[in-house]
Amino acid sequence: MRAYKIKGGVQAIDPPYPGNLLKIGSHSSEVARMQKYLNAVKDHSGAVAALKIDGVFGIETKHAVAEFQARCSLNMDGIVGRQTWNRIVLKFNSISGGGQHVWPGIDLKAGSTGCDVKYMQEIVNSILHRYLGRPGIIVDGIYGANTAKTVRLFQALFGEQIDGIIDRTTWEQIIHIGNFLYGIPIPVTLAFPGQMGVGLDSDDVIIAQSLLNRIRVSGGHSWPELRVDGIVGEDTKAATAEFQIMTKNKPDGIVGSETFSTLVAAFNETLKNPQIVSRNN
Repeated sequence: MRAYKIKGGVQAIDPPYPGNLLKIGSHSSEVARMQKYLNAVKDHSGAVAALKIDGVFGIETKHAVAEFQARCSLNMDGIVGRQTWNRIVLKFNSISGGGQHVWPGIDLKAGSTGCDVKYMQEIVNSILHRYLGRPGIIVDGIYGANTAKTVRLFQALFGEQIDGIIDRTTWEQIIHIGNFLYGIPIPVTLAFPGQMGVGLDSDDVIIAQSLLNRIRVSGGHSWPELRVDGIVGEDTKAATAEFQIMTKNKPDGIVGSETFSTLVAAFNETLKNPQIVSRNN
């Protein structure tokens, strides 16, 4: 992924200005990004004091912004508006090869808002639609319960710590997986979450139902398409039993460790056919 593009000889700003002033009292990942970028500029110029990357726009951040503005002959008000944002971003990108895909410096979690949240929502939507046929969450830049749930599903699929928080590891994994969506996607690395029998209600069941639906479409199997509701009912039990018969496992309709590992392996095989997309909604 390129840090920034050239359009008509003009460097495009990547990430673009978020549309709101960053100043004393601001608290966001965009503030953290500016703190991180200013620190990187300092490393090469020695002129801007190192900042704590916490996403909180305090007096030290204001002073660092004002110093940068003074060096660039900008209005020295210590506020990050469009012009100051653009100059900081271009300077950072020229040094470090940055862009929207670069980790902003702080975790995104419940209560986070802004362009970085929106960016992650867009990519995770695409990933979960490609892998699980999940309907997209609203891309609104607000990190609410639906965003946290979607992130947990992503983390489960790819062996991350399942906490619903986008830390640096999860951020970089989302970017990495997203880069391979339109060829042959990266296989999932699901860990066995525990036995899934009738009555269980969990995110793990959502994943198992989605995998069964994807395998059904890919192989033209006879079990009915499952409603992906996270609940192990009789329909899910029956589909599991049919899958077990197909794979020569004991047809008890329970997703135990052996059935689960076989299910994951069968699902990963379907990823080799980019024309097959799960239709469960």
